[in-house]
Amino acid sequence: MCRVIYHPKYDLYNLGESHPFSPQRVQMVIELLKEWNLYSEPLLPTPIESEKLKEIHSEEYVD
Repeated sequence: MCRVIYHPKYDLYNLGESHPFSPQRVQMVIELLKEWNLYSEPLLPTPIESEKLKEIHSEEYVD
């Protein structure tokens, strides 16, 4: 089984044609997971404290 963190709002983003993240790509991955019987309902993202983000990202990036 493969869990995916996903929210329908992700489909509203357009980061440009050359960017690897696109709604079509996400839907394709979900369809492949279903086809391979690896799909389970996506987890909804949950808010995170900025201090937790700063454990991985720079302060400038988070702010």
